[in-house]
Amino acid sequence: MMLLNAQIQIMANATNWLQAITMDGNVYLLRQLGRGSSAFGLFHANEHTLVHTFYGHTQEVTCCSWYSASNNEIMIVSGSRSGTPALWHSSTKTTTNLLTQNRENSITCCTSYTTDNDERVIIIGSDDGTLTRWNANSKTMIGQPLLFLKKNCKS
Repeated sequence: MMLLNAQIQIMANATNWLQAITMDGNVYLLRQLGRGSSAFGLFHANEHTLVHTFYGHTQEVTCCSWYSASNNEIMIVSGSRSGTPALWHSSTKTTTNLLTQNRENSITCCTSYTTDNDERVIIIGSDDGTLTRWNANSKTMIGQPLLFLKKNCKS
C-alpha cells in the first residue's frame, strides 16, 4: 500500500494511534511511544527506525496530525491528556508556542485545514465534546469554543 501524500490516522483505542506523513520524498510514521507515554516518535517507515523522539507534553500524548506550512515546512500538531496542544517544526524537531487551551479536558483529536484565503486553521477536539479553532500563524483561538460532539472525535 502506497502512503505517499496521505494522511492516515488509525484509532484502535484512545492510546494507540498512527499518523503517516511524507517529507523529503520519504514516508514517516508518527506514533505514540507506548501506552501512557508523554512523548511520541517519528519513525522512518521503510527502514523501521526511530528518527526522533518528541518530548514536551506533561501527560499522555493522545493525538497527532500534520500540515504543510507556508514555507513548505511540515508542522506537527500533538495533543495530550493535559489539554495542552503543541506545535512542532519537523526540520528542527522543536516545539513552537504551545497553544494556550486553558482547559482541563483531555484532547482526543487534532487536525487542520486551509481556508479559501490560504490561512491554516488547527482544530482541537476535547473529551467533553468541545472543538476549538486556532490560527496556525498567530497561535490565537478563532472565536469561541464550539460544543458539537460527545466523546471520541476522530480526525
